[in-house]
Amino acid sequence: MSTLSRSVLVRRRELARLVLRDLARTGDVTLPARWDEEIEREFGGTGGLLAELSRRWWTARAARLDVLAEFAECAGLTGLTGLTGLTGLAKVGPGGDGRVLDDTAAPSSLLEAVLDAYAGHPALAEAEWRHHEASDQAIRRGSRRRKPPGTSRRVNIHRGAGSP
Repeated sequence: MSTLSRSVLVRRRELARLVLRDLARTGDVTLPARWDEEIEREFGGTGGLLAELSRRWWTARAARLDVLAEFAECAGLTGLTGLTGLTGLAKVGPGGDGRVLDDTAAPSSLLEAVLDAYAGHPALAEAEWRHHEASDQAIRRGSRRRKPPGTSRRVNIHRGAGSP
């Protein structure tokens, strides 16, 4: 696996942003041919751009979950209501008025529409697989670092079962 330079990453993210802005302007969800040359040069083809858009979607989704979790913790919520597919969170609990919070960290519907339009593309299947693999590895690493309360990091293998 190669590591891309910061300048390459910045160029790719900028191109992805420009393409999405163009799609938002036209209302289209499929990549217009006028971007083909730049997409090919920067990403090596449509698959590379789709992988970048998928990364953006997963990043936005993680940020959104983080915001919702922090809100719930700060508000002292014991239960979440009004949460339908992460589209809103009703403010409940102490001082809550039942309003559904505006969720500005939500992944854009345009980004989701573009990814849906290319749902069968092999690059998206691979990007999703990579995301899940990275998530699984992060969870496994995190769980190995945590020790249950009351346990010691060091274990003396030379002591017998009844030894103090």
